[in-house]
Amino acid sequence: MTTSSKFIVTLEVAYQHVIKVGVVAANELAALQLAESAFGSGSLWTGDCALQLLHDDFHEEGERVDLSVSHLGNGAFPPPDATVHELELHSRARRLLSFCRMVSDAAPSLTEQIVDLDRLFEVKLSARSIQQLRELLPHLAEVEPAL
Repeated sequence: MTTSSKFIVTLEVAYQHVIKVGVVAANELAALQLAESAFGSGSLWTGDCALQLLHDDFHEEGERVDLSVSHLGNGAFPPPDATVHELELHSRARRLLSFCRMVSDAAPSLTEQIVDLDRLFEVKLSARSIQQLRELLPHLAEVEPAL
């Protein structure tokens, strides 16, 4: 019988990061400088600049995938880095948005002065939906200080 070992497999795919920004400037050079400055400072993604983010996407360059393997033996895997945390956060945010839309669709008209919560929650929330919401709450609380 063979014993299992731990490995980290790295898959590298070449991408091109394409960003398009709307800039109001006196000329092309000034527009380039404003865009480069906002990109360098990161303000393109925070909404703290006068430039308008028009496109931000990654495009694969070809179909080649480079693979490499690192043997860890019985050592511990390293903790997930910030990129994984961000992916998980986006996934949880999408689930919360879906839940909010479900509640919003079932809600009475916003022109009513008083909302009858019993009627509002006549929405058939499954135990699974409620459990998913409860699972999201700690992660939302984790993000809340940054808001």
